[in-house]
Amino acid sequence: AVVRFVTSTADGRYREKFEKLALGATGSKVSGHDFMRSLGQERAISQEFSAWLLGAQMPLEVIDSDWEASSDGRIVGRSKKDEQALCAAKPEFSRLKITVDTSSDPDAGVAGILFAFQDDRNYVVARILSPVVFFEQVQAGRRGQTDSRPIDQPGPKTFVSVVRKSDTVELEINGKAYDPFRVPDGRLGLAAIGGRVTFRDLSCK
Repeated sequence: AVVRFVTSTADGRYREKFEKLALGATGSKVSGHDFMRSLGQERAISQEFSAWLLGAQMPLEVIDSDWEASSDGRIVGRSKKDEQALCAAKPEFSRLKITVDTSSDPDAGVAGILFAFQDDRNYVVARILSPVVFFEQVQAGRRGQTDSRPIDQPGPKTFVSVVRKSDTVELEINGKAYDPFRVPDGRLGLAAIGGRVTFRDLSCK
């Protein structure tokens, strides 16, 4: 994965250094870890690599780079207070299951589930603020009318299942199925709104 990252991403800006150092062209033959450190600021490179890995090896396309995937199944999205980070399921997927961790941190973000993602200015999102879920359509960057529904059995984790069928979405939260509702064409996905949000156990079909 590291080789694919440095040779095929970031407009090729890492490829020359890879050929000189990692391939031993200069006689260095550095370790993989030392090579990754040599690319630049370790934290920034790590975040860029993680975002690339999320899109390259998981069923998600990263719309914003502020996403990190961990080996234990966690997917963490980060955004500033008045912003959001988005990632969308690849077009071939019409079913999404995910677990949302509830944080007690007052600065934590709000988890969002995308139903009809077209671009970062046009989508439908369910914002999970347990014990309530808010539904909102965004068109041309403007928020439309918001609807809400109660969440059954709110707790430290929220279990979400979404199925797209033509122009409707079927949503289930903590085992409770909501009435199907119509949405525009678009993809499923995740959102981290106004802070840090932890998802886990992603499944797409």
